Amino acid sequence: MSISAVSINLVKTSLIHLREAGVLPANDYEELMTAITRPANRPEPTKPSHLITRDAGAKMLGISTRSFDRLLNLKENVLFHPIRVGKRSLRINQAELEAFINQTTPAEGKES
Repeated sequence: MSISAVSINLVKTSLIHLREAGVLPANDYEELMTAITRPANRPEPTKPSHLITRDAGAKMLGISTRSFDRLLNLKENVLFHPIRVGKRSLRINQAELEAFINQTTPAEGKES
């Protein structure tokens, strides 16, 4: 089911008048306009993630690239998900790796 362009324009015009009259807050107006103009079959855009190489990931953890590869290949415990960007290339989501680092870093000032 699709809504006609005439109906969409009618709703847009009504929203403009409601905003100008002060009945509809500006931020609500913006959200409604975004929802109206986005096609139904297209999901909301998400913030792109920053992808890093295996070398950069290993450096962030302070380990060798080979040890980093071993972490990626663990079957029983998925720590972070590699993303294949080519036939032989992998990238890692930097946010996932930072979350892993924050989980495994001992709290400062604590003694074992």
